[in-house]
Amino acid sequence: MCHLETYAGAFQHDHVALAEIELYVEVLTAVATADERLSAEELDRVLGVPPRPPLRETHTPSGRVIRRRRALQQL
Repeated sequence: MCHLETYAGAFQHDHVALAEIELYVEVLTAVATADERLSAEELDRVLGVPPRPPLRETHTPSGRVIRRRRALQQL
């Protein structure tokens, strides 16, 4: 039984490692095909990170500006 547990743990570790390698390949491919340095937004797009919602400014009665992110609407 000890050997089976070792293989199961190795498989789980390999699964995570393969996912990390796939992300690394995606980034390297994007960098290799880019004409210039990639922005943070471009890297996020390559990695599948959803875009950050835009900042919304509101003003308090005293005139202070508060910046908050709007929630993205679900499509």
